[in-house]
Amino acid sequence: MATVAGTAAANIDNSEFRGKRLDQPQKRSNVHRITVAGADVCPRYVDSIELVHATQITSVIADASYHPGLFCIKQTGSGTAGHTVTLTKGSFDGTNNTATLNAVKECLLVWFDTWGNGTIVENVGSVGLSAV
Repeated sequence: MATVAGTAAANIDNSEFRGKRLDQPQKRSNVHRITVAGADVCPRYVDSIELVHATQITSVIADASYHPGLFCIKQTGSGTAGHTVTLTKGSFDGTNNTATLNAVKECLLVWFDTWGNGTIVENVGSVGLSAV
């Protein structure tokens, strides 16, 4: 597999994907709801994150390539604490790897390719983006 400079490539273990998506659809967990404040690690293969707490949440996505396709981050809880979602590997838009949400109904919709390179589809509200 050839890669382009600046892209991230990962060796994805398909057995985990098959178990969650194809072989056992009843075990799907497409939405990762975070209901407690503090640090959080997003599991692989989820399609969206819901931030449901008034106090600050700091979530980390280890590798965006495990979330290919449309991916949504939405704040559904009250508060203006500045919840952050940070990609350790990959980016939301080619440069920025951290999204900050601080109002109810703010939402970031991103398309991740198989290497974890994102393209922002929609930024609802004013989700802040930064490179960390």
